[in-house]
Amino acid sequence: MDDLTLRYFDAEMRYLREAGEEFARAHPDRAAGLNLDKAGARDPYVERLFEGFAFLMGRLREKLDDDLPELTEGLVSLLWPHYLRTIPSLSIVEFTPEWQGMKERMVVNKGFEVL
Repeated sequence: MDDLTLRYFDAEMRYLREAGEEFARAHPDRAAGLNLDKAGARDPYVERLFEGFAFLMGRLREKLDDDLPELTEGLVSLLWPHYLRTIPSLSIVEFTPEWQGMKERMVVNKGFEVL
């Protein structure tokens, strides 16, 4: 594991410990079984869960910070599918011709300015 991945892992673990302690202060009855307020006396299963979560989130944050398109494009296409679609610029114009005055077909040239 390179140093960058380890730094992201440590940052996630630090966040989880702080968030766990904050949760334990706010909800002591629910956090009592997990020992979230005591750093050294945590439930070993909770500790393994935190480590696994910190590893996965650290890798995800590392990839997001690298701006890897395979990750960001996947998330963007999931959240805003229309955002990545290329749509050419266009306008719809409605003409109401004077049928009595029309003797032949009229062509609107490219770049014609409509006011």
